[in-house]
Amino acid sequence: MWSKVFAVGLTIPKVNEVLELRAVTKEFPGHRAVDDVSLVLERGEFFSLVGPSGCGKTTTLRLVAGFDDPTSGDILLNGVSVRGIPPYRRNVSTVFQSYALFPHLTASENVAFGLARSGKWTKAEIGEKVGRVLATVQLVGKESRYPRELSGGEKQRVALARALVLEPQVLLLDEPLSALDPQIRKQIRQDLKQLQRKVGITFLFITHDQEEAMAVSDRMAVMRSGKLMQAGKPETLYREPNSAFVAEFLGEVNWIGGVGVRPEDVRLGSNGRTDWVSREARVDGLTFLGNRLVVRAQLSDGAQCRVEVLPSENQLQLGQAVSVCWKKRDELPQFEAAL
Repeated sequence: MWSKVFAVGLTIPKVNEVLELRAVTKEFPGHRAVDDVSLVLERGEFFSLVGPSGCGKTTTLRLVAGFDDPTSGDILLNGVSVRGIPPYRRNVSTVFQSYALFPHLTASENVAFGLARSGKWTKAEIGEKVGRVLATVQLVGKESRYPRELSGGEKQRVALARALVLEPQVLLLDEPLSALDPQIRKQIRQDLKQLQRKVGITFLFITHDQEEAMAVSDRMAVMRSGKLMQAGKPETLYREPNSAFVAEFLGEVNWIGGVGVRPEDVRLGSNGRTDWVSREARVDGLTFLGNRLVVRAQLSDGAQCRVEVLPSENQLQLGQAVSVCWKKRDELPQFEAAL
């Protein structure tokens, strides 16, 4: 059912829509940070905005949070325009990259801070809410610790708990994992996805790490120079990108004669079947990465082709003549030019 406007700033949204950006633009002197972005987030979904530094993703989050006002366009929460409404009156919470924990407060006091300031709950109610959310983020037993006594991952959980305890319609996360070590980061991102499923709150996740976004998202969008390039399910964007930029931002691409093929879809050896494409090449480089061997092959026309194989599959030598092949169905859509 299409939305029906009943009054200025008030819209009856579709049942599953919680956040909508309508042709949102944000301009700074000499720079357009966000350029005519339209986007709808569904209730209870994990949505990621990705893109290179300076693409406008964090500015978009700040517009939703109310820290900045759009130059034009509108932002709606549950069908109601929030333009001009200050952050503390919007039913959203933000987890910052730095966590922004109060060093003089314990974990439980940090989580309780927003509830206590609101004046809406009794001390007993606040204690119950804080205990419940700390259990949800697996911090039972660490309630009385100060930030300096917590690991990076635990600080991140406290920041999440402080945002979740307010029961927002949308939780905004501004690269919250970027300060963590790689191994901890992988674990926390899975915990984050499980947490989102458990609490059922819509997450808007900002990251420059495309692998991270694909691992946790129900849907995602790629931004570039303030514009939203493509939005959809991670697998759709990876397999059916609408531009060379999106294709390359989300992963490695071999561009061979105007055709794009992902390295994991290329095989060594020839295949005479009509649904396969084969090319002659020569091994130009070998890189051992533990669970896989990256083979860089130079085709007869000078094009470079990256192939990923199991280390035990081939005994390859630099300069060795090989054939590379791939299924036609694995070719990416063709674009006017590769970037």
